[in-house]
Amino acid sequence: MMSEQRICGIHEYIFHTEDDSFSLSAGISHQECGIDILWFCLDAPYLSKLPRLTIRWQRPIIDMIACWTPAGKSQLGDNESCATYSAPVSCLYGGNNRNRETWALSDAMPVIRSHIGLRVDYGIQANDSIELTLFSAPSDLAAHYEALLRIDTRDIPYEQALESVSKWWETFPEYGHSMIPDACLHPHYSTWYSFVQDPDAARVEKQAALARQIGCHSIIVDDGWQMDADFDYYAHCGDWKPSAVKFPDMKAHVAKIHDMGMKYLLWYAVPLCGNDSRLIKVFGDKLLRTWPELKTNYLDPRYPDVREYLINTFEKAVMDWQVDGLKLDFVDGFRQPRQELNPNDPRRDFESVPAAADKLLSDTLARLRILNPDIMIEFRQPYIGPVMRRYCNMIRAGDCPNSASLNKNRIADLRLLFSGASIHSDMLMWNPEDSIESVGCFLVSIIFSVPQISMLLDQIPQEHLDVLKFWLAIWEKYRSSLVLGEFRACYPELQYPMLTGWKDDEFSAAVFCDIPVPIPSDKKRILIANGGSRHRVLIEADGQYSPCRLIIYHSTGKILFDDQHVFKKGINDLDIPIGGAAELIF
Repeated sequence: MMSEQRICGIHEYIFHTEDDSFSLSAGISHQECGIDILWFCLDAPYLSKLPRLTIRWQRPIIDMIACWTPAGKSQLGDNESCATYSAPVSCLYGGNNRNRETWALSDAMPVIRSHIGLRVDYGIQANDSIELTLFSAPSDLAAHYEALLRIDTRDIPYEQALESVSKWWETFPEYGHSMIPDACLHPHYSTWYSFVQDPDAARVEKQAALARQIGCHSIIVDDGWQMDADFDYYAHCGDWKPSAVKFPDMKAHVAKIHDMGMKYLLWYAVPLCGNDSRLIKVFGDKLLRTWPELKTNYLDPRYPDVREYLINTFEKAVMDWQVDGLKLDFVDGFRQPRQELNPNDPRRDFESVPAAADKLLSDTLARLRILNPDIMIEFRQPYIGPVMRRYCNMIRAGDCPNSASLNKNRIADLRLLFSGASIHSDMLMWNPEDSIESVGCFLVSIIFSVPQISMLLDQIPQEHLDVLKFWLAIWEKYRSSLVLGEFRACYPELQYPMLTGWKDDEFSAAVFCDIPVPIPSDKKRILIANGGSRHRVLIEADGQYSPCRLIIYHSTGKILFDDQHVFKKGINDLDIPIGGAAELIF
């Protein structure tokens, strides 16, 4: 027997379930100009698995050009989220970057599948049909469930619509922010692309010393510290013992990094249990799924002893080696399996994998903060939703080596959804024979995030080091507007050709094509970065400006122009080198 509720608001919303063991109720919780917030509940007389629930509505396709999602998809279709993957939100937007409809759910824990498709009635009226599905994957037993659905149709910039979702999530106590130590907001050096799986103490210490000289404040030692041989995929993950060959004295090694004035973070592939690890003999019957191509498996967090083992492992790193933080990788692997390896195992205390992963991370952070209140925790795309944000203070763009464009786009996606978070770039790497202009453009592409660098710094030309020094220094100078203030990312359908940010009397812009940069008349310091392919940037002045000091920099930091300049009203053409920058000081 099915249960259905129809609620009239901005649209007609249809709530539907075919399981009569739960009663379904729904209504409008709050309405204001252009916004509906709907509540819905499922209730049963006894504990039971929550039934599949769908929510549907339609809206006319008028001035809609694309769809923004946390996963970076710009087309209509299917998306999925849960606690450890993406986030339950999408934004339909129209011309000139205006919001047309943004939906978000208050509960980001369960598996939520969304579908936005085209519906044509008699070939005349075209509508977007939006359908959300909850509890299509197994859930834990419950007798009551409630959540809110927020619909925003205001004619506002799409960035503002997404920011309002972020602020809405922040009103729920279960989505409190993790504290962000200042160390999370300065450039990092990473060993991933520079060493891949073959770091060792001596070479890491050498790179750390060089990285400190160019402006890095922390180092992340990635994969390979835990195994003697390199390029063994993930066969030895899970034991988490330092290689006696590469890191014979981990505590002394970490102390050397500290003596350089740097923080130390260590990589862990949280769920992985390799085929050649000792751990596979312990937890071989407590796996979520196998990954034969990479010689490893996923541990199942629904077992309490699995969770306890992992937490003890992380505690040991902080207590015994004095590391300042952890790079917790592959957390998005904690997702509900399509087929259970151990169905109905009574040793598990959760049915829902996302809920068990949430318990693991909650307990991990609580216990690590007892040891170090300023513990640094890095997560990365795609485990970036409001549930995950509670447990990390660094969110990194997903891996995109040697792709300035992807790095820029992923950073923008993260900044749009999580205002106030510490968003990090994917680690920068490039060919040592590349041009200084290209290296400059790599740096420009990530300036609206905390930079992470992953090059062997003693094996690149001096000019490349000069580019790094210049851009990390200018980043520190304009950090307030680049990563701590308001943020706008124009034209997502064109892969964000211009990014801007501002705070107090400071404004920054990075431009990647011939699109005019509007400069505000109320700012005292302005940074313009040229990430495009031409030796010029168009500046749009919308009023009268007093004379300013104009400084134009080559990508290496060499000053090419430093004099008074007056901008005329309208479009101004500035000769800024590729990968270079201009400062306007009023």
